[in-house]
Amino acid sequence: MDTKPSNINIKGRLCGSKFEKAEYERIAVNIIIIIAIKKKNDNWFSFSSDEYKDLCDHSVSSREIELMQEMAEKGFLKYDEEGKYSITQKFIDACLVA
Repeated sequence: MDTKPSNINIKGRLCGSKFEKAEYERIAVNIIIIIAIKKKNDNWFSFSSDEYKDLCDHSVSSREIELMQEMAEKGFLKYDEEGKYSITQKFIDACLVA
């Protein structure tokens, strides 16, 4: 993936993205701003739900984790057999139209 997290325009918090769900947009913003840019040196990364909770600057709810699993089922995130999520091209494409 050639698109770095910082290449995504998040000023509008991804409103109007192809995620088509505000909750997904909020999670995407968390992944991009809070984790990928600020804590992972502007790189995409794989993460478990526990790592996501540890890296976020807010208290992550169980509903938020359920929504991440939904995002994986819809192809925005990849969920592997080791319990790690990773960004897909579909995630990036959804962000770029915002």
